[in-house]
Amino acid sequence: MRISANTSVKTPPRMKDVFIDLYYAKPALLRLKGRGRPYDALIDIILVMGEDDPVPAGNQLQQQLGISASVLRRWVTLLHEEFLALIDADADVLQFPLVEHRFLIDDYTNKASCVCRLPVTPRVGEEVELPFLKNYAGSGSYHVYRVTHSYEEGRTTVTVSLRPTRRNQHYEYLKDRAEFENTIDAYTLIMGNEYEISKRLLEKYPNG
Repeated sequence: MRISANTSVKTPPRMKDVFIDLYYAKPALLRLKGRGRPYDALIDIILVMGEDDPVPAGNQLQQQLGISASVLRRWVTLLHEEFLALIDADADVLQFPLVEHRFLIDDYTNKASCVCRLPVTPRVGEEVELPFLKNYAGSGSYHVYRVTHSYEEGRTTVTVSLRPTRRNQHYEYLKDRAEFENTIDAYTLIMGNEYEISKRLLEKYPNG
């Protein structure tokens, strides 16, 4: 993954924000550690931080490390700058090979989720059948309305947000009209997903 730093930003980030960013990039910290830089002690603190641990305050770090506020700020700034330079130059530093999918059903009345591994990620607009959640969530047929990717500690999590598929009478009417008038080919009407077909119908019949 390549991330280019915005060199036009002059305001230094808050120390707390830097710690949070670095917490989610521990493999990069391991690469930076042991190179004779003064911030190794900061890296050691971040590496042992747990997900529920609070970010240490500046005065706490000063006492723990026996340094002044200005030295602490200098160490944090140097660590952050060299971290950004490292992940901008070396694509092997941050890797997320383990991929898992999370189906998130976001209905107004029912909510459910499950984690699994899929060979192909469903796309926005496609329909998904989850019969094993039908009784629990109230429906087994859904359409994908959002797909998000998150990357953390060697794992890629793809969240597929779903909403129940409800029959839209006007949509079905326009499909029948397009088939009768031959304005959209039969293959698209039969095999295309609802999102793609809806876009074509809107183009052909902007006034409904």
